[in-house]
Amino acid sequence: MPANPYPYATPDQRVRRLEDEVYLLRRAIIELMPDDIANALSDYRSCKSYREFAEWKRNTVCFIISKAEVDPKASHFEERGWCPLCKGGTRGPYQSGFKIPGGMEKHLLGDGNASQCVVTKAAFDAARDALRDGFEAEEEAARREVEERRKTEQTLLIDPSLPPQLFDERQWWNKPRPADALTAAEERLSSLNFEKEVSQNVIAYKLWYDGRLVLADPRTVGRITFRVFNSEKPKKGSKQATFNLLDGWKNNLAEKFQGLLAEACKTLPKRK
Repeated sequence: MPANPYPYATPDQRVRRLEDEVYLLRRAIIELMPDDIANALSDYRSCKSYREFAEWKRNTVCFIISKAEVDPKASHFEERGWCPLCKGGTRGPYQSGFKIPGGMEKHLLGDGNASQCVVTKAAFDAARDALRDGFEAEEEAARREVEERRKTEQTLLIDPSLPPQLFDERQWWNKPRPADALTAAEERLSSLNFEKEVSQNVIAYKLWYDGRLVLADPRTVGRITFRVFNSEKPKKGSKQATFNLLDGWKNNLAEKFQGLLAEACKTLPKRK
C-alpha cells in the first residue's frame, strides 16, 4: 500500500486536506481554459436553489456549444465537431466527434450513456460542492412539497427503482408538454405498440422488447424519452439505456424507433 502522505494528521485533518487538493485540482482544470470559458464555468455564485443551479449549467453548456466548430472531416451527413474544452469525441470510420448540438450537449452534461467532459465535470462538481450547504433547507422544503403532491396529482413511472415522477418534476430546463400535445404523444406511443397502464394516480407507458422493459417519458415538448431496463424490477442505480424520439420525425417512425432501441440494448449488460 502507498505510504500515508499525512502520517501525523488526524482522520478529519486528512479528509480536509484531500478535499482541499481536489478543489485545487478542479480549479486548475478550469483555469486551463480560455478566459471567457473559465469565467462562464465559475459564474455560479448567484444560484440560490437547485433549479437555478440546473439552469446555470444548461446556460453554460449552451455557451460552450456556441464555441464548437463544425469539422467537415467528422461527417459527410451531419454537423459534428470536437469538444471545445477537452477536445474529445467519438472516433469511427464514418463519423467522428460529437453531433452538434445534441451529442455535444449530452457529453458536456454527462446525460444518458455519454461520458462527461472532464472539464465540465470538474466545474459542475466544484460549483455543486460550493453551493450545497446553502441549498439544503430549500431542497428539504421542496422534497416535502413534492411528496405531498405525489399523493394527489398525476404521476409518471419512468424508472421502477424510483418513485413515480410528477409531470413537471425535475423539468428545470425543459418545457413541459401541454395536455393536448400529450394526447398526440400517446397516439405516437400506441403506434409503436406501447401500452398505457394506470394504477391509482400513476401512469406508465410500457413496452417489452427481447425480455427487457422499455418505459416512455413524453413529458417534454419536442421529444419522447425512452429508458430501457434489463428487468421489471431493477435495483436502484443499475445500468439503464436511454434514447429520444423527436416529435418532428414523421417518416419510417417504427423503423427509426426499432433501430434506436436495438442500439440502446447493446449498451446494457447481457441478461442472465
